[in-house]
Amino acid sequence: MKIVILGATGDTGKELVRLALDSGHQVVAIVRNKSKITQKHANLQVEEANLFSEESLIPHFTGSDAVLSCIGSYLGFANFFKVTLYSETGRPIISAMQKACVQRFVCITSWCTKYNRNDPGPFVMEWIVFPLFRAILKDMARLEDILLSEDSSDINFTIVRPPQLTNSPSKGQEILVEERQFVKGGCRSTPRVDVAKFMLSALSTDKYDRKAVAIDCAKLRG
Repeated sequence: MKIVILGATGDTGKELVRLALDSGHQVVAIVRNKSKITQKHANLQVEEANLFSEESLIPHFTGSDAVLSCIGSYLGFANFFKVTLYSETGRPIISAMQKACVQRFVCITSWCTKYNRNDPGPFVMEWIVFPLFRAILKDMARLEDILLSEDSSDINFTIVRPPQLTNSPSKGQEILVEERQFVKGGCRSTPRVDVAKFMLSALSTDKYDRKAVAIDCAKLRG
């Protein structure tokens, strides 16, 4: 399978590139600066592109089977007040996919991007995390809305909502999946490598087609 990976130089993106190559996929890593990827592999193609421009993305999407996005906003001071990265890249990415005739899209957002009074999230998420990172979570929600809109009806998406991400190695725990804003009974933190594994696994099943799913690692027993 030929996979385009966006956000390939981020911590989760690096794991995704590595796992995709280990699985035998052809990988096109889209970056702003090629020098940030020093890895060499026969199936790895590194390309520079502007994520805010569909015309910049179309040539790199053409001929691929899926686009996977690990685009993320850094938690800098300015991002406490205004974030538009997810929504402002979402529209050109989707448009470029449509023009390049690529339908499969997997992306990362977060737990509790939206409040559901009938199914409120964990206290820490709703009353501490969401108020602190409101700008980022609201823009993630705008990206989700773009994918759920009629204009994206031809895109076969999977929105992956993880909790707190860590750089810890995988412990081999079961990945819990729920079609909602969060997962009950998990660890409330997930290694990035496990998120990357789940994203790749979503390509080989129709179970998560056109769905937004929350994921988390199951608690270890014993």
